Amino acid sequence: MRIVGAPIAASRPLGKAKMAKILLVHGMNMQRFEREPLHRLWADALLKLLRRTEWGKANPGLLPERNDIEIAYWADLFKWPKFEDQEAAAKGLISWSRERYFELCRASVRLADTLASFGPDGRPSNASAAYLDGLVAQTSIYMHNGPVYHPDPAEGDGAFFQVQARFRAALESRPKLVIGHSLGSVVAYEGLYRNPHRKFPFITIGSPLASPYLILEPLRERAARFYKRSVEAGLPWPEVSSWTNFYAGADVWCVPVEGLSHLFSGVRDVRVEHGSTSHPKDTHQLTTYLEHIEIGDAIAAALA
Repeated sequence: MRIVGAPIAASRPLGKAKMAKILLVHGMNMQRFEREPLHRLWADALLKLLRRTEWGKANPGLLPERNDIEIAYWADLFKWPKFEDQEAAAKGLISWSRERYFELCRASVRLADTLASFGPDGRPSNASAAYLDGLVAQTSIYMHNGPVYHPDPAEGDGAFFQVQARFRAALESRPKLVIGHSLGSVVAYEGLYRNPHRKFPFITIGSPLASPYLILEPLRERAARFYKRSVEAGLPWPEVSSWTNFYAGADVWCVPVEGLSHLFSGVRDVRVEHGSTSHPKDTHQLTTYLEHIEIGDAIAAALA
């Protein structure tokens, strides 16, 4: 489905930055990584995968290098002072809660998403939301435009505008392909439909975009405000040449509906198999997904 309307203009020109072949957009809870270590970890995993593809084997001279890969980094906006100390102080209860939560299957995650309620600032407003807060806090704050740490005063107030400013700046590298992982797929989707850009392929990996209450409901309301349309009018197409969505059946963060093609008729959903619901962190990691040759082939096709 598409909404017709003029996109919101970017605040900076698109033509002066170095062109990147691939733009990666990370998701929540990446504040333990600084930009460079995260870029190195993901870029090396991606390049290793591309070398395994038939295209990579046949065209070694066309393979991108690490500096051909850009990352839209925003994790420092959530790196609150003494974050690690606070986690350590509460590790007993939080560790127990996470272990119990991680034992839940996809149906239980769907129920939790239905019951959880968050206030206007993205903070939990009932017991279910408080229980989930340590797991989905950054997603909720982003979706509800809550506060972030050391915001850029030149950008709008709140997490949505601050994170989108980082994506918009990264988009100036004029990529040939955008890959969004986890919450980064939502960030990239919103940034693409809001900002003018050259059409290119879009790949989402482990996307929670279809989560009805945590993400989809505020997403629809926000899109309707930007386009001055009713919520029922549908979600805007991000103006990309193609959209491929990869998800693992055991990835509980891709909740509660498998795939995105029911939301966007132009999306090609591809299910891959790895991990288990009892090990959600490892199952959801981008580096785990980047072991699938199907994803490598999709990236190679975009570059070729």
